[in-house]
Amino acid sequence: MNFSEPFNKTAVLDFLKNQFLPDDFAESREPVKFSQLSLTPDRVKEIEFIGESSSLALKLYMIRHESETDPRVTLSRETFRVMSSLGAQRALVVFYSASSSNYRLSLATITLALKGAKTKREYSNPRRYSFFLGPDAKTHTPEQFLSKKVSDFEDLLGRFSIEVVNKDFYNEIATKFTALVGGKLRLPGRDMSNPASRITAQEFAVRLIGRIVFCWFLKKKKSPGGEPLLPESVLSSVAVAACDKAGDNYYHAVLENFFFQVLNTEIAERATEFKKTPYDKIPFLNGGLFEPHDGDFYDFDALTCCSRLSNTLKIPNEWFKGFFETLETYNFTIDENTSVDVELAVDPEMLGRIFENLLAEINPETGETARKATGSYYTPRPIVEYMVDESLKEYLKTRTAIAEDTLADLLSYSESDTDLSEPEKEKIISALDEVKIIDPACGSGAFPMGMLQKIVLVLQKVDPDSRKWLSKLLDSVPDATARETLRKKLEGEADLWNYTRKLGVIRKSIYGVDIQPIAVEISKLRFFLSLVVDEKVDDKKKNRAIEPLPNLEFKFVCANALIALPEIAEHMIDLFNYNAHEHRESPVELMQKLSEIRDEYFSAYGKKKHAWEKKFRETQLKLSDFASTKGTSRAEMLSKWDPFRNKSTEWFDSNWMFGVKDGFDIVIANPPYVRQEDIKEYKPVFKEQYECFTGASDLYVYFYEQGLKLLRPGGILTFISSNKYFRSGYGEKLRGFLAAKGRIHTLIDFGDAPVFTAIAYPSIILVSKDAPPDGHKTRVFTWDPAAPVEEFSTRLNSGSFYMPQKDLRPDGWRLESPAVLKLLEKLRKAGKPLGEYVNGKFYRGILTGLNEAFVVDRATRDMLITMHKSSAEVLKPFLRGRDVKRWKTEFAEQYLIKLESSENKPHPWSGKPEAEAEKAFAKTYPAIHAHLHKFRAGLIKRDDQGRYFWELRSCVYWQEFEKPKIIYPDIAQGSEFTYDDDKFFLMNTLYLLPTSEKWLLGLLNSKPVFWFYTMTSTQIRGGFVRFIAQYVSQIPVPQMDGHSKRIETLADKILAAKRTNPAADVSALEGEINQHVYKLYNLTPEEIKIVTNTD
Repeated sequence: MNFSEPFNKTAVLDFLKNQFLPDDFAESREPVKFSQLSLTPDRVKEIEFIGESSSLALKLYMIRHESETDPRVTLSRETFRVMSSLGAQRALVVFYSASSSNYRLSLATITLALKGAKTKREYSNPRRYSFFLGPDAKTHTPEQFLSKKVSDFEDLLGRFSIEVVNKDFYNEIATKFTALVGGKLRLPGRDMSNPASRITAQEFAVRLIGRIVFCWFLKKKKSPGGEPLLPESVLSSVAVAACDKAGDNYYHAVLENFFFQVLNTEIAERATEFKKTPYDKIPFLNGGLFEPHDGDFYDFDALTCCSRLSNTLKIPNEWFKGFFETLETYNFTIDENTSVDVELAVDPEMLGRIFENLLAEINPETGETARKATGSYYTPRPIVEYMVDESLKEYLKTRTAIAEDTLADLLSYSESDTDLSEPEKEKIISALDEVKIIDPACGSGAFPMGMLQKIVLVLQKVDPDSRKWLSKLLDSVPDATARETLRKKLEGEADLWNYTRKLGVIRKSIYGVDIQPIAVEISKLRFFLSLVVDEKVDDKKKNRAIEPLPNLEFKFVCANALIALPEIAEHMIDLFNYNAHEHRESPVELMQKLSEIRDEYFSAYGKKKHAWEKKFRETQLKLSDFASTKGTSRAEMLSKWDPFRNKSTEWFDSNWMFGVKDGFDIVIANPPYVRQEDIKEYKPVFKEQYECFTGASDLYVYFYEQGLKLLRPGGILTFISSNKYFRSGYGEKLRGFLAAKGRIHTLIDFGDAPVFTAIAYPSIILVSKDAPPDGHKTRVFTWDPAAPVEEFSTRLNSGSFYMPQKDLRPDGWRLESPAVLKLLEKLRKAGKPLGEYVNGKFYRGILTGLNEAFVVDRATRDMLITMHKSSAEVLKPFLRGRDVKRWKTEFAEQYLIKLESSENKPHPWSGKPEAEAEKAFAKTYPAIHAHLHKFRAGLIKRDDQGRYFWELRSCVYWQEFEKPKIIYPDIAQGSEFTYDDDKFFLMNTLYLLPTSEKWLLGLLNSKPVFWFYTMTSTQIRGGFVRFIAQYVSQIPVPQMDGHSKRIETLADKILAAKRTNPAADVSALEGEINQHVYKLYNLTPEEIKIVTNTD
C-alpha cells in the first residue's frame, strides 16, 4: 500500500484485512452507537466496529474525529474510555477526520479490571502507539514496519515500537556526527589531531546538530494559512543543492547567517540582506539559543554579510545534504510523546537522546567518552514520569492535604475528570505557583521537562481556561510594559493556554545545574522548543505573533553543583554586620537588586537585554568587592561566574545564581556515576564539606547529601542512581545520613535488570527532609529483571510492600519482607561470624603486577628446569580464578615463578645494591633471570614488587599456600568453595581460608549460607556475586552439635567423586548436607521455603 496517498477508507481496510492482519481476521462491520457507551465523547464523532482477530484478541475500529489538530492526549483518553465501555482490551484503530487527507493507524491497549464474572467499567495501563500516514507523512518508518502480515501479538507490539524508531534515527544521526567530527569538520587555528581540539569539534558538532534538529521541529509549526514557521528554501536538502549549483558553501552562505543574523536578530534590526525573502517571514526567537559562542567560530562582516572565518571553518555541502536527507525520511511531531500516547515519529524528547548519546561517542584518539568522564546518562521515559509523579504527589499532599488517590488521578494522563472542590483547586494552583524544583545534574533536561509537562497537565485539569494561572503569571512580571504586552497576547486566547501555563512554570519553578556547558545548552533548547510549539502563528502580526523566547541563564546554569562558596556562613553573617559608612549600598540591598535584575532579564531582549546584563555585572562586582574584605578566595570565585557565557563555574550557590535562599521543594536527579578513582582532585574539598565523605565513595554519594542540603525542611528528594550504597562499605555513612535526616517514602531496587544500559544496578529513592516519626514505614519494591520497563507502574502497584524504616540498618539496606528480615536476623544470631571464627584470616592470592612474566605454562616450566635445575625450586603449581569450581579444581598447567620479597625471605642477593644483587640473582637462578629479563621494563615499572624489581611483593602468609586450605574465587554465580591439599598457589582473583576443616567447606557450599550471602552482599550484572572479606566474614558459623563429622564425611564423598569424575552428579549428597545445615540453624519449614525459593 502507498501510505502517502490521501485517506481512502476502502483502500485502508483492504490493506489491513488482506496484507497486515492474520488470516483469522473476521469482518463484521457495525456502527457503534454512543448510547452503548458510558461517556459522551467530545472529539470522537463516529465509531465503526470493523471486525476481530481471535489469535491476537484484537478488535478493529474506524474512528472519525473532529479535526487533525485535535489534542492527541484528549483523543487517546476518549478512545480508552470507548474501549473500556465496549470491553475491548486491544484495538487497532484508524483515526481520520473529514477536514484532512491525513490519518493515523493506532494500536491501543488497556487492562480491564474484573469483579466476579463481570468486567468493571474501569481500566489501567493505557497505551496508544500511532503511525501518521497520508500526503504530509514521511513513509520510511511505516513502510519498514507495516510491510508484512502480523504473526502474533508480540510481533504486532514490535511493529509499533517507538524504541526501534528512536534507535534507528539516533544511529543515523550518530553516523553523521562521526563523519563530521572524524574528518569533515575543520576549525580555524586548530590541529584536529589534538585531543582538546577534538573535544571542541565534538561540542561544535553537537551544538550544530541540536540547532538544526530544533529548527526542523519548527518547520512543522504552521500558521492557519499553512505557512511554516521556517521555510524549506532555507533548511532542506533542496537548499543545499541550490548552494551547490551556485558554487556556494551552504554553511557559510545560508545556515550560519540564518542562525546568527536572522533567528537571533529582531526583524527591524536585521541587515538589509536578511529582510528579504525568504528571511522576511522568519521570526526573531531570542533566548540566546542562536547567539554565537566562542566555539562557533563566527565573526560577522557587515560588508560581505558573511563570517570573516568562512575560509578556515569548513563543513562540506555533502555532509549537510546527507544529514538533511536523513531527517527528511522521518516524521517529526512537535507534540511531546507521553507514556500513554506515543506517535512513532521523532518527538522533541529526541533532542535529549541525541545529546546524551552523542557525547558518549568514542573519541578515536583517547578511547574515552565524555559521558563516561562526566557520568551523564539518559533515563527512560516511564522512569522519569514515575519519579516526577511521586515527587509532585508528595509535595501537593503536604501543601494541600488532598487525598493521595485524588492526586494520583490528577497526575494521570488517562484520567480527565477531577473530583475537586473550588477551594481545593485554588490550593493546588497556589502550590504549583510557589513550587521550586531543581535538578542538580540536569543533563539534557529530562527531569525538568518531565516536571513542566506534569504541572501543565495538572493545570489543564484544575484551571481549564487558564484564567487563574494567567493572573499569577502577570503578577510575576516586573516590567509594566512587558506585563501589558503579555496580557494582551494571552488573555482569552484558548490556543495559548498551554503557552501561558508553560511560561509561568518556567519563570517561577524550574531550575537546573550541570557541569557540562553543552548539557546546559541542550536543556535550554528543549524548553525553548516546548514554548514555541504552543505559540499561535499569525502571519499578519509582528514577528508572526511569536513572543521572543525568555532568557534562561538564571534558570539553567553551568556549574559544579557539589562545591559550595567558601566561608558562606560567615559571609551571610557579614551581610548583617554591614558598615553603612563604607558602602553606598548594603549587601542585602545588592542581593535584592540581583533578584530584581534576574526577574527583568528573563523576558528582556535586544538593547534591554544587554542593559540588564551590564547591570548584573556591575552589581556582582560590588558584591564581590564586599566579599573580598572577608576572604579573597570567595571574592575571586564570585567574580569568575559569568552566566552570559556558557562556561562551567567551579562552584554553585542557589541564592547567588537563582535567588533561591530558603531551599527547594523538590530535588530530582539522575546523579552522575563517576568512580572514586576519577575524582581525586575533589576529595579534599568533599572531605571538608560532606558528612558522608569516605575516601572510597563514588561521586553520586555527595549528590545525595547535597540534594538534602538544597531542600527546605519537608522538601522532597527523588533520585535514581546505582544501588551500591545500599550495602557497600563506603555507603554506610550515607545510609545513616539518609535514615537519620530523612523520611524515606519509597525505595526501589532494580538489581541486575537492564533498565538502562548506562547504570548497573539502578535504584530509586523518594525521601523528604524531616525526621521519620516513630513507626514510619517505607514502601519498597524489587524489580523483576525479566519485566519490560513499560510495565513499571503496574508492577510496582502490585508487587510493592511496606517495611519499617528502622529496619533499614546502617550495616546494609535490604528491601525484603518482614519474614525475610526476621530470618536474616535469626541466622545472624545462630552462630559466630566467620571472620571471628578464622580470626580475620581471609588471604588473597598473589598479585604479581605482571602475570605475563611470573606465570608460565607447562612447556615454559619444563624448558626453564631443563636450562637450569635451580628453576624447579621456585616454580609452583598455580590456580587462576577460572580454575576453581564448586567442590573441585581444574588445574590448567600454569606455574608461578615464586620469588619472595627479601622482606620475607633471605636470598643470596638480599641486602646488596641492586646491580650487585642482580648478578647474584642471575647466578642463583640463571634460567629464571634470563626469562624475566625479557620483561625487564614492565617489571621495573610495576607497582607491586618486592625490594628488587624481580621479586614479588611482600606477603606474610606464603606458608599458608602449601598447607591444606579452603579456596574460592572472588566472583561467582553461586557458592564455589573447594578444598585444596595439593599445595597450589593462587592468583589474586582467588581467596583462601587457612583451615583443614572440611565440615566448614560443606557449610559454605550449603543453600542456607548462599542465601544468607546473597542477601547481605552486593551483586554485579549477570547474576554474579563478589566474594570479598567484608561480606564473607559475616557468614554465621553455628554450633555444630555433633553435625561436623557427618557433614565432613559427606564433603569427603563429594570431593572424591569430583576428583574421579568432574561431571559427577552430587546433588543427593549436597541435599544431605543442606538438611544438616537446616537443623543447625533451626529452620522451620516456612523458613526453608524462603531459603530454597520454593512455594
